Amino acid sequence: MDDISTGASADIRHATEIAHDMVTRYGMSERLGTVNYGDDNEVFVGLSYGRTKPYSEQTAGKIDEEVRLIIDRAYEQCERILKEHDDRLEAVAGFLLDHDTMTRTQFTACMKGEPIPEVESESIFDRFVELEKEEQAKKAQEPGQSSDSEAPRGAAPGGEASAEEADKGDVPAEEAAGDEPASRESDSPSGDPGDPDQ
Repeated sequence: MDDISTGASADIRHATEIAHDMVTRYGMSERLGTVNYGDDNEVFVGLSYGRTKPYSEQTAGKIDEEVRLIIDRAYEQCERILKEHDDRLEAVAGFLLDHDTMTRTQFTACMKGEPIPEVESESIFDRFVELEKEEQAKKAQEPGQSSDSEAPRGAAPGGEASAEEADKGDVPAEEAAGDEPASRESDSPSGDPGDPDQ
């Protein structure tokens, strides 16, 4: 609790800005009342040293005191809460040391004094990935799926050779085109058997 580090610098700055707005903008200071002490007017845009204040130096001192008072009260309240729930704070710190991260469900369980679940319930993203895998598996097992995609490159569907292979001389062009080879009877010397002159 008494260890101070630079890790809280952003939180301190943000808390100071909120406390300052509470006093100067929102009228949440009983001492200064519901008056807007905003100092947004600038002589030269972007030059902070040219900024003008619509209030006196005495009022500026009161604003600083009120901001410090709000910060001190908030710090004391925060410290009291942490000390009252020291056991839960230790549980959260120990879990983070072992797992690096903590989900909302796990943090809520810790704050309720329940055992912290080691494994988070299935997320929406995990469920989506699982559904995608199931859908792909169903498509792969459908009976109407064609096996043409598994045919060798250059081969036509159904196992027929392509014209590309025919050009290489591996398969006759007629067979590649799907036609039966032409009959060689017309090349025989006997000629047409139906010719009476033969």
